Amino acid sequence: MCWSRVVDCLGILTGAQLFSLSKDELKAVCGDEGSRVYSQISVQKAQIERSYGNSELEEIMKRRQREVDAFTWD
Repeated sequence: MCWSRVVDCLGILTGAQLFSLSKDELKAVCGDEGSRVYSQISVQKAQIERSYGNSELEEIMKRRQREVDAFTWD
């Protein structure tokens, strides 16, 4: 699977949704590139946790999820 296909498949997700995906879920969606995508997401998540602290990241993710949930119900 080429990167443009990966972007097409995952581009509709929020950051919180991307961060919540497991390696197996990414493999199911992205095929052979799933492991690579998971690795890149893990690196980004670790950098955010170091920059903002884990509790702040969790709060941001919860807030984003509430926004997504509210948008879905509108």
